Amino acid sequence: SMIWGKFAISCSINILTALFSCKNGELLHHQILLENITNEIAQVLIAYGIDTSAENILEKVVQTIQNTSGNYSSMYQDIKHQRLTEIGYLNAYLVQLAAQKNIDIPISRDLLNQFYIQFPEQNRIY
Repeated sequence: SMIWGKFAISCSINILTALFSCKNGELLHHQILLENITNEIAQVLIAYGIDTSAENILEKVVQTIQNTSGNYSSMYQDIKHQRLTEIGYLNAYLVQLAAQKNIDIPISRDLLNQFYIQFPEQNRIY
């Protein structure tokens, strides 16, 4: 469950810092988006038997953002330095897991599509 917790936090923070080109702490200005994303992540993880909740994930995400508010995520740094990111192992994998269980996660899917439009060089199959 620790690995899934890190997965949930990374799926919530990393893609947004890359898309918004911001430090982690600036995500606190996007509370509703964070709530929606963590809700979708929780739906997927619960469907795979992970003992969690949207509230629990959101709490850990907000705590991580607060604790690392001055930092840039690894995905943001990879984009900035024109390196491949871990998007395929995080958000793309989340979308794949949701599809396998017929769970609709439109916000996460739309953010992933937006990421690939904004950073087309990242569009790889992993």
